[in-house]
Amino acid sequence: MELIYMKMINGEDILGYCVAKTESYIELLSPITIEVNMEVGLCAQSWLMFSDSDSIRIDNNKFIFISKASKKSIEYYNEFMAALHKQRSKPVEFDVQLSDVYAAIMEARGATKH
Repeated sequence: MELIYMKMINGEDILGYCVAKTESYIELLSPITIEVNMEVGLCAQSWLMFSDSDSIRIDNNKFIFISKASKKSIEYYNEFMAALHKQRSKPVEFDVQLSDVYAAIMEARGATKH
């Protein structure tokens, strides 16, 4: 598999592993989106963060450019994925304060507004 860079027609920059390529679509494994933020620099996030799937088929008419990822992109992708896996391996801890916040929101919904 090869890590590829893709520029979508909506302007998104995507990095992901190409697992299949046909005349009508490309299938990516573990795609991430990259964004330049003037305050913090490069930001990345999983493109499928709310999905159970880790791959996606993208129609060829949905991107304007595709190429092999640069060495720097590969390093950035690997660093992001390592951090993501480390974060996912931590147990999720819920604080009692979360339920307090929820209760306050529900109480405020019924409050008289002036």
